[in-house]
Amino acid sequence: MPTPEFTLIDLCTIMGYELIIAFQLVYIFFQWIFIRQREYLYYMAFMTVCMMFGLLKYHHVPLPGINQGMLAAAEPLFDKALPMLSYFFYFRFSRHFAGIPFKLPRLDRRIRLLETILVLYALSDIILAFSNVSPHIREFAFQIIAFTLFVCTVYFVISFLRLGDTLANFVVAGGSVLTLGSVGAMVLLILQQSGAHFSFNPLIFNLGTCIFELLAFTTGLAYKANLLEKEKTQAGSELIEKLNENIRLQQKMNSIRHDAAKELHDEVAGGLSDINIYSDIVFNGLPESKEKERQLMRQIHLRAIEMMDSIHDLIWALNPAHQKITDLQQKLLTVSRENLSPVNAEWIINFTHLPPSFELETDAMRRIVALYRNLTESAANIGLRKAVISDTMLTQLEITLYFNQSVSAADFNERLLHLIYKYRCEHTVSEQRINLHIPLTIIRD
Repeated sequence: MPTPEFTLIDLCTIMGYELIIAFQLVYIFFQWIFIRQREYLYYMAFMTVCMMFGLLKYHHVPLPGINQGMLAAAEPLFDKALPMLSYFFYFRFSRHFAGIPFKLPRLDRRIRLLETILVLYALSDIILAFSNVSPHIREFAFQIIAFTLFVCTVYFVISFLRLGDTLANFVVAGGSVLTLGSVGAMVLLILQQSGAHFSFNPLIFNLGTCIFELLAFTTGLAYKANLLEKEKTQAGSELIEKLNENIRLQQKMNSIRHDAAKELHDEVAGGLSDINIYSDIVFNGLPESKEKERQLMRQIHLRAIEMMDSIHDLIWALNPAHQKITDLQQKLLTVSRENLSPVNAEWIINFTHLPPSFELETDAMRRIVALYRNLTESAANIGLRKAVISDTMLTQLEITLYFNQSVSAADFNERLLHLIYKYRCEHTVSEQRINLHIPLTIIRD
C-alpha cells in the first residue's frame, strides 16, 4: 500500500485525536487516584493502545517530538496486534464497569474466553511479523479474528441490552459505535489496497468512533457516580432506620427489665423478707431445750438473708440505669461497707484502665457482684484483713484478699475455694493471700 501524502486534514485529525485521548488519560488517572477501581486502569490501557495505534497509522504526519522513522518501522510490526489489544482492554473495562461478573457470570466467562483469544492472537501476530512471515497470511488471520470479533461483539451487545441496565447501555453505545468504526475503517482499507482511491484517510472513521466512545464513557462515569451517591444515601437512610429500630428494641428491653426487677422486688424479695422475719420470730420463741428446731430455724433465717441479698443484686443488675463500669464500682463499695465494716477490714476499689463510659452485660454485672459478696461474707468470718479490686487490663478484673496470720489452709479450702470453683475464676493461693482473675469477655463500649 503506498504511503499516503501529508495533508492539513491529516495533521488536524491526528493532533486533535491525540490531544483528546491525552486529556482523557489525565482525567481518568485522577479519577483512579480517588476511587481505585481496576476498570479505570483497563480503560487507561485501552486509550494508551489507541493513542499508539493512531501514531503508527499517521506516522507520515510530522508531529513535534515524534520520530517518524521509528514509527514507520514499527507500523508493519504492530498494526494488527494493537487493535486487538485495544479490544482486549476494552472488554475488560466493560465487564467490570457494568458489573457483568456479578450480574451475568455466564456471559462473563464467554467474554473472558474472547479476551484470551485476542491476547494470544496479538502475541502470535507480533511473533509472525518479526519472523518475516508472508503478509498475506497475517492479513488473512487478521480478517478472521476481526470477523469473529465483530460477531462476538454483536452477541455481547444483545446480551447487554437484554440486561436492561442503564449503566450497561453506556457501554453498549460506546462499544457498538467503536466496533462499527473499526469495521468500516477495515473495509475501506481493504478497498484501498485493492486500488480504490478516497479523498480522506479511512482511519478517520476508527479515530472518530474512539472519540465518541470517550464521550459515552465519560457520560457513563457521571451516571455511575450519581448512582453510587444515591446508593450511599439510601444505605444511610436504611442504617438510620435500623439504628432507630435498635433504639426502640433497647427501650422495649429496658422496659421489660424494669418490670421484671419491680416484680422480683415486690413478690420474691417481699416473700423472702417475710420468711426471714417469721423464722427469726419462731427462733426467738423456741425454748433452748429444742436445740434441733432452733438450728433449723436459724438455717432458714440465714438462707433467707442470703437469698434476699442475691435477689437484691439481681434487681440491681436488671435496672437499665446500672450498666456502666462506674455503677459496678459504686455497688462494690456498698457491698464492701456491708460485709467488711463490721470486722474492721480495709477495702480498696481502683479502676484505672476501664473508661467510665464502658458498659457490661447484665449477667456480667450480676456475677461479679455475687462473687464479691459471697467472697467477702465468707472471708470476713475467717480473719479477712483487706480486699483490693482493680482492673489490670481492659478485659479483666482482679480481686486480692489479704488475711491475718492466724488463718489456716483448711479455712481457705472450707470457706472460699468452693466459691472460686463455682464462678470458674483463675486464682492463686499464697500465704495469707488469695488472688482471683475475673474475665470480662462480654464487655462493650
